[in-house]
Amino acid sequence: MNHHLTLNAATFKRFSQLVTPLNDANSVLNQLMDLVPVPHPPTRQSEPVTRNVHPSPVQPTRREPVGATNLPQGGDKPERVEVLGSTASARSWKDVIVHVANTLAARGELKSQVLSRGGRRTLVAQTNEGMHNARKLKEGGYIETNWSGTDTIKRSCQLLQACGHSENELKVWLR
Repeated sequence: MNHHLTLNAATFKRFSQLVTPLNDANSVLNQLMDLVPVPHPPTRQSEPVTRNVHPSPVQPTRREPVGATNLPQGGDKPERVEVLGSTASARSWKDVIVHVANTLAARGELKSQVLSRGGRRTLVAQTNEGMHNARKLKEGGYIETNWSGTDTIKRSCQLLQACGHSENELKVWLR
């Protein structure tokens, strides 16, 4: 292992006094390292941590639900969904869009119409052709469920508007 040091005159004089025929290399190196200051990386001034170390076991749900005007952020998970007065629990975003479609179908408003998103992917149809992750609806037909949280809200609002309802009828509470 090669070590390169730059020594000033005072350090060199002290080093030359330490080197004697009886000193071994490790001893000389250790003594030299005591003489030469080793620069340390600057330390970051840490701010006091003010977070709760032991969070409560029951996390409160958010007071304001997400919907058409208040879209979810990445990583948000649904807890329950309410649409047209019908409420259900939701473990995933798939449960949200399935509940919206089943509620509309139970009211007789979601007919055997085919809805698509810009002509690329089918949202609701009688068959699951062209769908990535279809779920069967209670009243028959299929709905595409392979969407992000934000897209699930947008597609659910699209379903509501296609059936003559306001997108504000959808509310999703997050965990």
